[in-house]
Amino acid sequence: MPSFDIVSEVDKQELDNALNQARKELATRFDFKGTTAEILAEKDKITLTAEDAARLRGLREIVIGKLSKRGVDLRNVDQGESAAIHCDIDITEAIVIRHPAVPQVCMDALPTHSVD
Repeated sequence: MPSFDIVSEVDKQELDNALNQARKELATRFDFKGTTAEILAEKDKITLTAEDAARLRGLREIVIGKLSKRGVDLRNVDQGESAAIHCDIDITEAIVIRHPAVPQVCMDALPTHSVD
């Protein structure tokens, strides 16, 4: 009987491509000209920084839109609440990328064999 593995993880290359596209759009957007806004990617976290809450919302929409278009499953993106960390001037928010375990539905579909 053939066996198969169920793999559920975020494609890091697509994640990187989506963030690069978001950075390019950020550089060309009129409403972000002359402002401090950046997208930083860490291992499993994306940090968004903007001058105010409205620009932070716009930046989040850009990133989420690009992730969606690149095929990154948004169920793996944990945006949490809109709570931002206030610094001196800029506002920072983190988006966490989760690597989910195999869903229970998939596990239930696997045949179980007892070893005698």
